[in-house]
Amino acid sequence: MEKIAKKTSATEGGSTDLKAGQWQRAAPNNDHFGDEHEPLLSCWQAIDGRKRLVLSRDGKLLAASQGASHFFAWNDALAGTGHFTLACKPSCNEQLQNLLKAKVGVVETVALPKASGEGHYVISAVGLSATAVAIAIHEADESFVPIFADFEAVFELTHCEVLVVERLMRGYCAQRIADDLDISVHTVRAHLRHCYDKLGVSSREQLWKRLAPYRLN
Repeated sequence: MEKIAKKTSATEGGSTDLKAGQWQRAAPNNDHFGDEHEPLLSCWQAIDGRKRLVLSRDGKLLAASQGASHFFAWNDALAGTGHFTLACKPSCNEQLQNLLKAKVGVVETVALPKASGEGHYVISAVGLSATAVAIAIHEADESFVPIFADFEAVFELTHCEVLVVERLMRGYCAQRIADDLDISVHTVRAHLRHCYDKLGVSSREQLWKRLAPYRLN
């Protein structure tokens, strides 16, 4: 199965179009919490690509996955605001604040348009306790690449068939798949026919429905 490297949003120490510094740092006596939980949060991020944070109910950072430190630019000058803000439309701030009120065991999800106009931040929150909330952040934009389970093992597709069908699931047309793999359009269509037969489907819509449960991110 083709290995796909997912793009990161920013390099270490760089910034994204997130507002810098409006996630308040935890008090020093809570620093051990972040150190203790960072490996666990980073493992979860490695599985599905979502940045993960644990915040207090007033917006203080308690812990973050390693990738989140690349994603955010911190600014201690804003410590004490108790708010976190993404670079979205001003009208989105209330939705962000409501995430801090997520009830224990209840998942709340919002999709907020980026200020750049290119995609959204899909943010899920679930209450951990009366004092903390867990946050997962996913970027929905052109850089997103879906990752799937091993179709060779699951459906007995050949390696070439997997390369073709994965690109189809990304929205590629037959010609783009052919160009990407340096094969002819006729070969692409032949591979797709074989995939349809093995999967028991007769259309792209049925193919997408059949394979959607096997997406990993």
